[in-house]
Amino acid sequence: MSMKYFCPHSQEKLKRATIKNQPVWFSSISKGRMMTKSIARKLIGDHEAQEIWYRAITSKEQTWKPCPMCQREMTFVQSPSWVGTHEIDVCKPCHLLWFENDAFPNLPKVDDFINSFGDASVMSELVDLKTKTAIEQQRIREKNNQWFHSGPENNIERILGHIGFPIEREDIYNFTPPVITYSIIGICVIVFLLTQMDPTYFFSNFGFISNSPLKNFGLNFFSSNFLHGGFMHLFGNLMFFYIFSDDVEETLGRRDYLYFFIFSSFLVGFVSILFNPASIPLVGLSGFVFACLVFYSLDNPKSKILFSSLPFYGPFAIFKLLSRSPISWLQVSSKYLFIYYIIKELLFYFLFEIRGATNTSHLSHIAGGLAGFLAYKMHKRNNDFSLISKQ
Repeated sequence: MSMKYFCPHSQEKLKRATIKNQPVWFSSISKGRMMTKSIARKLIGDHEAQEIWYRAITSKEQTWKPCPMCQREMTFVQSPSWVGTHEIDVCKPCHLLWFENDAFPNLPKVDDFINSFGDASVMSELVDLKTKTAIEQQRIREKNNQWFHSGPENNIERILGHIGFPIEREDIYNFTPPVITYSIIGICVIVFLLTQMDPTYFFSNFGFISNSPLKNFGLNFFSSNFLHGGFMHLFGNLMFFYIFSDDVEETLGRRDYLYFFIFSSFLVGFVSILFNPASIPLVGLSGFVFACLVFYSLDNPKSKILFSSLPFYGPFAIFKLLSRSPISWLQVSSKYLFIYYIIKELLFYFLFEIRGATNTSHLSHIAGGLAGFLAYKMHKRNNDFSLISKQ
């Protein structure tokens, strides 16, 4: 079933056209044009599109115009000065940009690609037969490849995907370096090396013990995040953390991202006190990792995440590699990734952890996911996540 989009002005159903082999949608009444963020990067320039997106993320000015897809109010931004002064409306959750008829003169006007019947002229006389065939083939590929992808071009990302890590199909451009994210990763690595001298001492003194939550004046709520039980525990947490957290830091900003870390650490510890009081130290960054994963999925529900099919072969993966046959990649929207992991953690908690059949704290993962959900809701409501009340 094809997605329906509606004009923010007239609420008429938008029609589809093709510019430079890229799909756009337009209104024959208001003459406005709509496209996704990734397509805008190809049509108006990568740097220009990323600058518009950055301004949308940092802007607090809402417009009365509803999003053509979700009908929520879009964010109003001014285009970069080097391309002229234009008003652009952006729906951040849907990754959609709306250009009025007079915005960005380099983009073709609606009158340039509609015919006398008001339909998209992708089959007009101005398009030769070769271009028509290429457009139709591209449409067929888009339809057939809705759930599958050829995989990332970066070899390191392909290796990580074959190991089992999710890979962002289109990494969100960061205009500011994720300093807090890199700092947390660095601290985790340094602490891991230090704990190898005497793991028992560090875990018992700096891990979070739900029976003694105020140990070290409550600092163990935070110090436990930087402790890990082994190399694979550290590597797995940091890889998932790096994939999603840098984008969350870009969205929230460094200060509010730090507040987010504090809020998540407290909530994970508090849930452990309520539902799993024990004398066993709780260690690892996975609670905050799940908080970032949920926040990212809710803030970027249309972002595509790639999964390699190789891990699903299990012990037969080596035969798949030796056969040298292509390894397929599954691509899903990040909102489905969020749903999958929440269901998985709930099942593992009730089937294994509650019976003492695992040493993994799935309850902490669930609490971290709850922290990400609450932080996202507060961020969307106030457009500013902060533990400090503002008058």
